[in-house]
Amino acid sequence: MSIHPISVTVISGQENAAEIVFAACSFLKMSYAYTVPVSKSKDVRDEFLLSFHVYRIRESFDYIPEHEYINRIHILKRDGFPQSTFCLALDVQGYSIAKELLTRNGIMPNQIVHDNICRLNVVEKVIPPYPRIKSTVEYWKKIRSELYRIEWEHRRVRSKNGKRKLFDIYVPSSSREKIFYAWYKNLEEILLPWRHNMGKILADWS
Repeated sequence: MSIHPISVTVISGQENAAEIVFAACSFLKMSYAYTVPVSKSKDVRDEFLLSFHVYRIRESFDYIPEHEYINRIHILKRDGFPQSTFCLALDVQGYSIAKELLTRNGIMPNQIVHDNICRLNVVEKVIPPYPRIKSTVEYWKKIRSELYRIEWEHRRVRSKNGKRKLFDIYVPSSSREKIFYAWYKNLEEILLPWRHNMGKILADWS
């Protein structure tokens, strides 16, 4: 029995929407599920990429080809919207934009795709704006370099928990980094139910 692939359009209407959908699609990444980030622009700052990379190192996530993901961001157009299994709005602004575009293109937002999943959905919890605390490329590069150094020096430690303990000891998070870390962690947890939904669709359609 073969697996039926699915695709998910992820949209945000917040400030820094490109960065938010970039991170969201990274957390939703799974085999046989293709995510389409949708935003008004492709403006993803280097500071954001580096801070996200630092988070992923601390959490022992797989590496993401960053520029490939940025190139995949779909720019909003009045006369078009990506075809996908369903659309996930990350905020009310994104929901409003997606609803208008889907309707204009002859797609019913409330059409049921699977169980209680419609063509257009919105996350259950509010995703707060990305932290407005100033940071620099150099700040994140220094942290990343130290994490890589500790990871290499203790390369025999392979478990996620073991690495986290090492990082906490040798590269403790500053108060500033903890604010960014908390934002990424919150986004990851908000998206967990949707990873579950995607997995259930893949299993049921296999």
